[in-house]
Amino acid sequence: MKILRPISQRIVESLLKTTFAPVLATTALAACSADFAEEGAPDSTGAAHEMAVASSNGLSAINGLSAINGLTAINGLMSINGLSAMNGLSAMNGLASANTTAGANGLMSTAEGRNTVAYLVRCALPAGHSITKQDQNGVSYTFAGSLGFGPGWENGACDGYCQRFVSACLIAHVNTAGVHVPIWLDSDPQNFGVGWGTNSAYPTQEGSFMGNLFTSPPIAYYCNGRDWDVSIVPGRIGANQAGAPYTMIPGAPTYCQDFCTPSDSYTNGKPDGYKACWGNNQIVTVWRALTAADGTSTKAPTTTAATYLNETFESYATAAMPSTWTRVGGTSGDWSVISDGSKVLAQNKSTASGLRFAYASPSVSGPETLTARVKIIAKGSSGTIAGMACLRYSTDGSYNCLALEPGVGAQIKAKSGDGPVWSTTIAVGTWYDVKLSMDSSGTLSGYVNGTLLGSFKPSTAVTGYAAVATSSAEASFDNVTTSTP
Repeated sequence: MKILRPISQRIVESLLKTTFAPVLATTALAACSADFAEEGAPDSTGAAHEMAVASSNGLSAINGLSAINGLTAINGLMSINGLSAMNGLSAMNGLASANTTAGANGLMSTAEGRNTVAYLVRCALPAGHSITKQDQNGVSYTFAGSLGFGPGWENGACDGYCQRFVSACLIAHVNTAGVHVPIWLDSDPQNFGVGWGTNSAYPTQEGSFMGNLFTSPPIAYYCNGRDWDVSIVPGRIGANQAGAPYTMIPGAPTYCQDFCTPSDSYTNGKPDGYKACWGNNQIVTVWRALTAADGTSTKAPTTTAATYLNETFESYATAAMPSTWTRVGGTSGDWSVISDGSKVLAQNKSTASGLRFAYASPSVSGPETLTARVKIIAKGSSGTIAGMACLRYSTDGSYNCLALEPGVGAQIKAKSGDGPVWSTTIAVGTWYDVKLSMDSSGTLSGYVNGTLLGSFKPSTAVTGYAAVATSSAEASFDNVTTSTP
């Protein structure tokens, strides 16, 4: 029996340079991974189980599947069309074939469609497998596998088992609030399920998910786990979800335990999950970590920080504003993705005075850390000249940013009042690694290239989005990440 023990779970976010965000076992995912020990390591729960995986959910359901970085339902995955309908995706042909590139409506023709492909590949193919696809312009993208719910789909058809397991995997990662929270998945190991197993860091059984997103209309169901109303987190079962793509099975009891066939594996006398629920036999059960009093996900033991955003801009076309970012200030052509060794987001159209922001979901409150790469590429002639990485930007215009000012230094800037200027060398044309952290008291600490410059507490706490900004300057930004400290 293969026994896997989680050593660390770098639970993250959105998009990597070429892949997606929900982090699944044994492979680095959309900016994150869950690492597991070699065969024979002791199970951390004290029980001998096959497999199970730690993951991070951040899909939000808006007329189908969408991620916090903008995964939008192609043709509406949860509307009248399914995954196989009118979008160039075929369950009958292998993922490695050309079936996802079909014309203007193909999944590879848009950033959102490519993100859908990334999630599908992550759920379908096992770790160590990947496919490379081209968009309508001949640009190649590589998507890595992780879970292996449908390994045969790599070069062959996705049969009924594959369709239902891949669908359950996708549905299990929906977060209608667009928030990443750590979760633990298990399923029947038969027919390529990930296997039974629990983890003491994820003690609450949230629910089980099932369905078939390949049919027309698509099917997506869930039932409540025994702890569905314990440690509730935003965007998940029990949190008064709005726009969830799944429903309970019509006529079925609300609790899985009241009508589903339990797993063959038990922990502390209770089943690890369920293997059949009223004719649905490919089921993924989700477990949650305990949560803090404010409802945010707590950091599970042996894990690193939970990441809200991990943006590398590699999935976007150049010469255009990223579809998942929103501009405030300036004009519509100011911001675009450009190539600078890798793809970066740049405001390279104006050095005029005035703040120009670009921000991305999710909106966050409380302690948080932002990291980014910042490069000033041109200076204006009036006002404060700066490129800024912003931990928080609110749509009411308030903000908390770390500003790099060429020839001056760095300072924390806030609408409620700026902090002191810290002496550090900032030059035009040089990349700088910046970090801005907020603790539980609202105090901000700024770092440049790993050196703490100082701390400052604005008079007003800001809840909002991660952002980048310029003031009387042009600047480029890359590797924008936000996470719990």
